[in-house]
Amino acid sequence: MDFSSPTAIPAAVAAGAIAFFFLWGLLFASPKGKRDPPNVSLVHFVRLLLRDHRTVFIEINKHYGPVAVIKIPLLGKIYLMLGSQVVNAFHRTKALNFMKAVSKLTGHFTPDPQAPSGTPEIAMIVNRMLADPFVPSHIADEVKTMTQRDGWAKGGEVVDVFSDCYDLVMAINLRCLCDVAAQSKTGMELKALVMKTDIERLMQQLGTHLNRAKAVREVQDVYKRMKAILQELYDEKSAATTKSSNDYLVWIFDRVAAQGVDDPMQRTLFLLWGFLFAAQLNTYANLAWLLVRIAHDPKLAARLMDEQRDVLAQYKGTDFRDAIPTVDELNRMSLLERVMFENIRLTAPGVAFRVLDEDFSFNDCDIPAGSMVGYSHPSLHLDESIYGANAKEFDPDRKVQFMQLDGKIGLPSAGADTAKEPVHMTEGSLHTNYNVAVFGLGRHPCVGAKFAIMETKIAISLIIRRYNLLLKDDVFPKVSMTQFQGIYRPTNKVGLCLKERVY
Repeated sequence: MDFSSPTAIPAAVAAGAIAFFFLWGLLFASPKGKRDPPNVSLVHFVRLLLRDHRTVFIEINKHYGPVAVIKIPLLGKIYLMLGSQVVNAFHRTKALNFMKAVSKLTGHFTPDPQAPSGTPEIAMIVNRMLADPFVPSHIADEVKTMTQRDGWAKGGEVVDVFSDCYDLVMAINLRCLCDVAAQSKTGMELKALVMKTDIERLMQQLGTHLNRAKAVREVQDVYKRMKAILQELYDEKSAATTKSSNDYLVWIFDRVAAQGVDDPMQRTLFLLWGFLFAAQLNTYANLAWLLVRIAHDPKLAARLMDEQRDVLAQYKGTDFRDAIPTVDELNRMSLLERVMFENIRLTAPGVAFRVLDEDFSFNDCDIPAGSMVGYSHPSLHLDESIYGANAKEFDPDRKVQFMQLDGKIGLPSAGADTAKEPVHMTEGSLHTNYNVAVFGLGRHPCVGAKFAIMETKIAISLIIRRYNLLLKDDVFPKVSMTQFQGIYRPTNKVGLCLKERVY
């Protein structure tokens, strides 16, 4: 597979996987007890997948109910929780263990398989970045650097917008975390190494499962080299008399070392790797999809530009083109935020996995402790009873009912007369509308959501103020029906035609 162009699993491998699923379902059907969830036939699953992969979990919910079980080759038995009926129960249940699911799914493909959760530390990194006055400038600098590349400079043709957005977000992450330029020798090596540790890609490769031990050895060798590079960077930066504003590597290592960890650089690697993937895979794909949608829809592009002119009205000419929005100005870009949320709703086929720490019952079904449980976000986001008859269409102006954790309908802050009126998906505090799971909900939401929103808004704002965008040859992204994590990474190259705006 070409590491320089992030793509989904090849069609031939997908066809082989479907055939494998079919045979597995015929040979290893499970008997059903009185309170066991209904078994989803893999034959039926494949039929639904082939009919419309986007709504496969909607159809499973219709046929089997909100709780069901399916046997997946190489993963084993997965208990499915589906739709709005169970979204609150899944996300508030303390018995569902996020880190055990991560460990079971990724195993020895992480830098430190025995490490405790890095979520609290990653949340601290994110909060520090959100308060860092230099970070928006770093993001803007990397966007401007991208606009000087072939295809972007003075307007032209971008051959693969997803690949370019991957490079952009990687450059931002390396700059902010390690104070490393993406085009430097160290930056290019780190980028190549990070791409080789992409767990989503590894899990989609048949060779990973056929010879797991070999795949683990190869990945761990990559981590050894990454650790050595980080140690070299730390030694250089910690010895500097004047520390850079990008002292996150030093800051993280020193905090870890102060905790008495046996190998603080290994822990630092684990945290930086975790942040990179939390801030890389979904962010770059969402950013690229947004540019594609803007290029595909001139009316949407015009509305977004009107919002930019309104929010940044104090700037004129090239100052308007190059202005870096403040936090307040970013918060006022409400249409751009709705476009972002609506895009994720439609392009994120993710299943959130947890492992049960104790027995769990729901809807007259029992799930035993130790089971792997998955909640399908599309089973909520494509539900026509929530999102209307046009649930599969892109509409950033759509409104939905606000559902609180306890199942009550309506914004907690709304008055009695308006409490139950539908609202935009972005209304209310992040992670609190249980009809909207674009950045996660409950006990394990996306810890980097606010940073991702800020980063994406700055990038889109700068790009659309510089260019008119058109979709090259009217080619829209094609997606794989076997991707069930993250945001869709297309199987084809999608290009853009750019025309520089004149100021």
